[in-house]
Amino acid sequence: MQRFKMLHLICIVSLLLVCLIGTAQSAEVKSNWPKTPAEGSKAYYKWIKYCFSRLEEDMPSISASADAAAQKFVKDDYKIAAWGDPGFVAEFTSRAGGLMPVSTISDSAAVPEKTIILIALTDMGLRNELAKIKAFRANGNVVVAFARTSIIEKTHAIGAHFDSVIDNCAAEEDGLFRGNTGFWMVPTNPTANTIALWTWTGEFIGACRRLGKMPVIRQSECVSGGQERNAKYTSVGRFHDGSVLPSKPCTIGIDYLKKLGENFDQVFAGEGRNLRAASELAIAARRAHHNLYYWTSARTVSPDQEYAGDPGYFKPVSDFTYQINQDTLFKSGDYLLCISGEHLQNQGLVSKARESGATLVWSMPDYVTDSSKVIGSGEIYVNQHCAVGDAVCTVPYYDVKILPTSGVIAQSMLWMISADIYKSEHK
Repeated sequence: MQRFKMLHLICIVSLLLVCLIGTAQSAEVKSNWPKTPAEGSKAYYKWIKYCFSRLEEDMPSISASADAAAQKFVKDDYKIAAWGDPGFVAEFTSRAGGLMPVSTISDSAAVPEKTIILIALTDMGLRNELAKIKAFRANGNVVVAFARTSIIEKTHAIGAHFDSVIDNCAAEEDGLFRGNTGFWMVPTNPTANTIALWTWTGEFIGACRRLGKMPVIRQSECVSGGQERNAKYTSVGRFHDGSVLPSKPCTIGIDYLKKLGENFDQVFAGEGRNLRAASELAIAARRAHHNLYYWTSARTVSPDQEYAGDPGYFKPVSDFTYQINQDTLFKSGDYLLCISGEHLQNQGLVSKARESGATLVWSMPDYVTDSSKVIGSGEIYVNQHCAVGDAVCTVPYYDVKILPTSGVIAQSMLWMISADIYKSEHK
C-alpha cells in the first residue's frame, strides 16, 4: 500500500512536471520570434519612407493644387467629393480628422456640377475612369487625380486632362517585387494614394484658412464627446463661424508626413517581433495548404476592390460573406488576420474562427474600447500605435486634431505580411 501511494505521488509529480515543461516551452517559442520584421516587411517599410521623402519634395506642387481647389470651395461654393477606388472614397468621406462637408458620387447618379472631385487612378479600370473624368470635366467640375508616375504618363499618352495631378510616389510599377512572369507583386499604389490623399487634404485645409475659412472637421467617436460634437456640426454647414489664423503653405502637409512617419517607426520598432510572428504564422499556414483570410473594419482595405499586383494569398471575409458561409468558412489550421480601425471585429466571425481551430492575428490601435478583451490568449497582436482619436495634426485655435493615420497603417499591415509571404516563396 505504501509503495502504491509512493508510485501514485511520483506519477502526479511527473505529470505536473510535464505540464510545467510544456508550458515553459510554449512560452519560450512565443518569445523566441526574432525581434525584427522579416525581409518583405523591411522592403515595404523602406518604400514607405521613400514615399514620405518624395511627397515632401513635391509639397509645393501639392500645395498649389490644394490652393486652386480651395479657391473654388471657398469663393465659388463648389462641393468636394471623392470617386473611384472604394477604399479611397470611404477613407476621404467618413474618417475622424477628415472633412465633414464632403459629397459622394454614385456611378448611377447624374454627373455632378460645381464639385471638386478627387480620384485615385488605378491600373485595373483606367480607361473607364478616364471616360468618367472626361464627363466630370465637361460639366464644369474640378478633377484632382492621384496616381503614380507611370499611370500619369499613360493618361497623357491617350490625351487625358485633369485640373491637377498628384504623384502619389508609389513604386514605379506599383508592385515591390518583380515576379517570375514579369508582373510586379505586392502593391504600393493603394497605400500611396491614401498617404497622398491626407497630405493634400492637409494643404487644402491650410489653403482654406488662408482664405479666412476653417472647414468643419470630423472628430473620432472613440473620444469622449466626439459623437455629440459631430452631430452638432452636421447641420452647421461647411465652415465654422469666426476668423481663423492663416496657415503657411506646405506646413500642414509636411507635419502630417512627419507624424505619420513617427507612427510607422513606432510600429516597426515596437512591434517587430509581433509583426514577424504574424508573418511566420501565415507562411506556416500556407505551406500546410490552409486558407488565409482577412477581415477588416478599416475603410482603406476594401474586400470589393481588386488590386493590381495583389499576390492573392488572402481571401477577404466581409460580414455578408460570413453570414452566408459561416457553417463552412473556417477549418482547423486556417489563418484569420483581423485588421481594425476604430471599430471592433464581428464577434460572431471571430468566435467561429476560434471554434474551428483557426489561428487569429490582430492589428488595431490600443485605444479601441475593450480591445484587450477580444484578443484571445496566445493570439498575436500588432499594435498600430495610432494616437487616441486617430488624428495627429493641430492647427492654431482649433478644438480638434486633423488628418488620421490608422487607415494607412491598417492597409500596410495586409501588404507587409503579403510581402513577407512572397519573399519566403521567392528566394
